[in-house]
Amino acid sequence: MKVRFVTMATIVALAVATMDASSAAAQARSQRRIKRGGKETPTAPAPTTDTTTKVDTAAARMRADSIARADSLARIEQARNDSIARANQMRQDSIARADSIARAAQMRADSIARADSIRRAEELARRPRFHFGVGGGVTLPVGDYKDSFETIGYNAMVPIGVEWPNRVLGLRANLSWNRLRGKDVTVANPLGGTITVNGGNLDIYGAMADLTLNFPFGTTGGSSFYALGGGGLNYLHPTASGSKNESKGAVEGGAGFNFGAANLALFLEGKYVYVFGTGGTDANGNKIGKLSYIPISIGLRF
Repeated sequence: MKVRFVTMATIVALAVATMDASSAAAQARSQRRIKRGGKETPTAPAPTTDTTTKVDTAAARMRADSIARADSLARIEQARNDSIARANQMRQDSIARADSIARAAQMRADSIARADSIRRAEELARRPRFHFGVGGGVTLPVGDYKDSFETIGYNAMVPIGVEWPNRVLGLRANLSWNRLRGKDVTVANPLGGTITVNGGNLDIYGAMADLTLNFPFGTTGGSSFYALGGGGLNYLHPTASGSKNESKGAVEGGAGFNFGAANLALFLEGKYVYVFGTGGTDANGNKIGKLSYIPISIGLRF
């Protein structure tokens, strides 16, 4: 009996030990990975205060890193925008400089052109300017000859002249033709009574040289008032039978206007011409004075 009791106690002790060992093994296995569906699933450890602090620190660091990256990207974008703005500004400045250079070059070219124009104008102003013209009009006999000729005759003229740079003084040669038309006059008939005869025409061919004084007005450069005076020869050719041709000295003076441009002008002038060595008696034996006449002419000056 004693042996059997010992044996039973031993068996019970072994059973308790076996159960403790099984419980310990089960607890150990629960802490290891358990295969589910052929895979082991780790068992998460219970969080501790140190673990929570580490997690918060890592999250804060990640937020800080994210903010830093965002700031870096913003700075990069701002730098890019600033670079683009600087490039655009530099391009605009370059265009502005190019425009400024072009304007300066154009101003220089304009200045040179103006200087050349002024220089050419000054050169032209220093040169004598030649001109000629053609004209015609009416001729009026004056003095005693107005009784022997019709009130109105006619004329043609060709003036040729030169003017100095100041355009005040000039010289002019004038070739002219004037006709005084004879009147019908009543004279005594040697056989008794009276008869009417025509005294004939008087053609006067003139070659005169004049000094001119010009007084420009207006803005075209060709309009002026002028006065002239000079002398020359008049060749007298009467058409009455028995008359002879004569060359006589003559003087003249007058005034006129030029209207127009420097190279083309309309002129209007009047002169008084006095012929030396003329006079005598008319068909009735009356004494007459010296020949004088007034030509009034209009024409073009080139």
